[in-house]
Amino acid sequence: MSIQFDIDELKTFVLLAENGHFTETAQTLGISQPAVSQRIARLENTFGLMLFTRSAERAVLTSYGEKVLDCARRCVESHEAMGRRLTQQQRSFAGRVRVWIDHSTQGEKLAAALEQRIPDHVQVERVDSRTGSPWSERLRHFECDLAFSGVFLQSDPPLGLKRIELRREAGLSAMWAPHHYQMSPEAFNLADVLGTTLLVGSERLVPGFRHFVEDWCRRAYGATPADILEFDTAREAFQACQAGYGISLSPGSSEAPFDSSGLSVEKRALFSEVLPNAYAYGLHMREGEKNEAVTEMASWLVEAYKQIPA
Repeated sequence: MSIQFDIDELKTFVLLAENGHFTETAQTLGISQPAVSQRIARLENTFGLMLFTRSAERAVLTSYGEKVLDCARRCVESHEAMGRRLTQQQRSFAGRVRVWIDHSTQGEKLAAALEQRIPDHVQVERVDSRTGSPWSERLRHFECDLAFSGVFLQSDPPLGLKRIELRREAGLSAMWAPHHYQMSPEAFNLADVLGTTLLVGSERLVPGFRHFVEDWCRRAYGATPADILEFDTAREAFQACQAGYGISLSPGSSEAPFDSSGLSVEKRALFSEVLPNAYAYGLHMREGEKNEAVTEMASWLVEAYKQIPA
């Protein structure tokens, strides 16, 4: 006779095993601490084994609990994957398409175009790119259907995904507020400003960029920046640059992206010859996508992007 599992009990077990605290587990799940205890007790009763040893400080897996944990994780992951797949199928039947757009300069332009000219034949749902998993994981897990993103030093899309490249830019760009940093673009040298603050896109905005900057400076100049501030949107990074919080360093060669509101910035292109293919903007989707609503929306976004002024 097979054992009947409750998926909520398994989720609670996995979470408690990972953090070791009933209170934290209850807060994460949005239930009471007694409810957590009841779920664990029922699961232990199902197995006929003690899965945790309890103390005032924390709950620790027993040897039996450790053996159960890997299987429980796989069950929870399979259940969540099935839920995501069914949700995607429901979207497909309803003609809805979930679109993830990053907060790069080009991403904000495309998002504005989408808001102004929403296509009639597709129901579009925007996915907030500032929270949750990276776009590649969201596509693989069917949490979104299309993703517009800039990618840094990537020649190929992630496995299982397809990229429609829309724009490619060379090198890096440095920007600064001349009323705070009095230097001409011609005299700018990255090595000379390592003692100040660098403003860069976060891992959510430009994956791998901060690590690249630190590694480049270490190898080329024998030193790393004194301080780095990260931003989830290009707009926030630019506004911080305008206000004089530091030197903005970004991939690619786009011009100053937003209305400067009377506050000018200086700009210098860097390493264009060394990094001729540094940054590319593209629309990403699952390889072999057969949902007509998704493919039609992809074509619409490509055409909309082509009409955006450079």
